[in-house]
Amino acid sequence: MEDDALAGNRLFLLAGESLKVPFKFQSFDAEPVSFDSSSSDIKRGAPDEGLHLRSRAVAVHFVNADDGTSASVLHVDIRPRAMTVARTFRFQTAENEFFKERLPPPPGVATRDASGRGCLAVRASDPAVAAAVVTTESEEDGEVDEVALRYKCGEGSAAFYVCVYADSFLGTLAAVWRVFVHATPKVDVSSLVGQSSHASVVVQGGGATRRVAAFCSHPDELQVSPDRLTLPPGALTELQLAFRPLIPGRLDVAVHLVDLEKGELVHSRLVATDARGPVVSKTFDVDAAPGARAHKKITYTNPYARPRTFHLRCTHPLLLHFRPDRLDLPAGGSRPMGLTFEPAEDWERATRGAAGGVRGAPAEVLVFINDEDDATEECFRIRVHADPR
Repeated sequence: MEDDALAGNRLFLLAGESLKVPFKFQSFDAEPVSFDSSSSDIKRGAPDEGLHLRSRAVAVHFVNADDGTSASVLHVDIRPRAMTVARTFRFQTAENEFFKERLPPPPGVATRDASGRGCLAVRASDPAVAAAVVTTESEEDGEVDEVALRYKCGEGSAAFYVCVYADSFLGTLAAVWRVFVHATPKVDVSSLVGQSSHASVVVQGGGATRRVAAFCSHPDELQVSPDRLTLPPGALTELQLAFRPLIPGRLDVAVHLVDLEKGELVHSRLVATDARGPVVSKTFDVDAAPGARAHKKITYTNPYARPRTFHLRCTHPLLLHFRPDRLDLPAGGSRPMGLTFEPAEDWERATRGAAGGVRGAPAEVLVFINDEDDATEECFRIRVHADPR
């Protein structure tokens, strides 16, 4: 075909001339889904509910540009087939917030052509989802291409397809992804590192009595009480949350209530946590030798004019042990607390990369002296010089 024979949707033909007209058919309609209010499962619609999967005919008209008369009509019979999903992704995010995620391209699919230009393209079945290919800089791999998704969540869950193409003309389908975004209610909790903060959430029962268990994604920092409970139908039940962070920063913790008999997800809640660094009052240094534990004693004095009980905690409970872990001190009384450090090779292995990748740099552990309400009275920093050689 000559380059100037086809311009957009217009053909330029001489008398008696014929040619083959290229055209393509693409459908991005999503399969309809229905949601069960009693669980987070997304149920597929019945096969006859999917209009995009029904056989239909499309008419292609060839119209004379001079007088507007129809020169030919081509009827195309379309029998769509369901998409073959290569991967399924499930994400959990807060209600009424933007969901943003970056995914690696499908394995084995080239993201650059021979000249080094990007050739990957993506389309989402839901027009409310923004899908694009973005390039990020990496110190190890240089430029890395990723699939970026962005979606404004409401108060319910959503499901959509993501089509990944190996060329910018959307001609070669490389993979189809199925993405589920579960929007859950959110509660905010903030605390100092090593100190507990408490919050409560209210859960409403469903149509029947359920015996459920509470699970969270970060049980070392967030505890749910009670962890076993009964949800009466239609009644409100209060759950207590205790957040004690180990490191500063922001973290989203997922809390799930699971039916103990059926194994179904009954309720989910997203806890957005914010941990702030503590104020360090004293700093100590300890040398950890290979193959042997190190010991150190630190004397603590009760600064109050009445007896107090103090609890000892740290950011590395598997590497540092207290003896005892509780101090019962009279007014103005003092008592040494024993600290036992694991061998140097355990510290080097557990804290690898925490010091910026500098070999031989000391590892830092924070020791918290908390009162009866788990509020931090004092915080000590201990630098552990661990050399495994």
